[in-house]
Amino acid sequence: MADEQPDELVILVHGTFAGDKERRDDGDRWWQRGSSTWQALTATLPKGTRLPPGRLFHWSGANAQSKRLSASMDLLVLLFDLERRGVRYHLVGHSHGGSVIWETLAPRGSKARAAANPKLTAWLDQNAVEVAARLANFRTRVPD
Repeated sequence: MADEQPDELVILVHGTFAGDKERRDDGDRWWQRGSSTWQALTATLPKGTRLPPGRLFHWSGANAQSKRLSASMDLLVLLFDLERRGVRYHLVGHSHGGSVIWETLAPRGSKARAAANPKLTAWLDQNAVEVAARLANFRTRVPD
């Protein structure tokens, strides 16, 4: 099942100081495999929508705009790969994770952003405590 391509993928982007220096995918941070948030999302995401089966998105979490810009370029590379494979995706960021997402998407403007990222289903910048509860019912499209 891990090799099976999902219809939609949920990418979690942590905020400032929430990175894992060892770049571990498993752990108890809200965005890591095995965390309570991960478990809640796994149990509630709609059919065909999954969390990443492979490597998770990592960035340093350092509180510097240069680090967020660098992370946004890394996220853009990931999104280009998803676009190339035809995978729709949701982006969920907490704190400066939302800033990383914004820096990835914002330069294009909303209509151009949607056209440039045709597989982007939605993005959400929320408090991590609220993410699991809201994402289960989150089916909003990118606004015009």
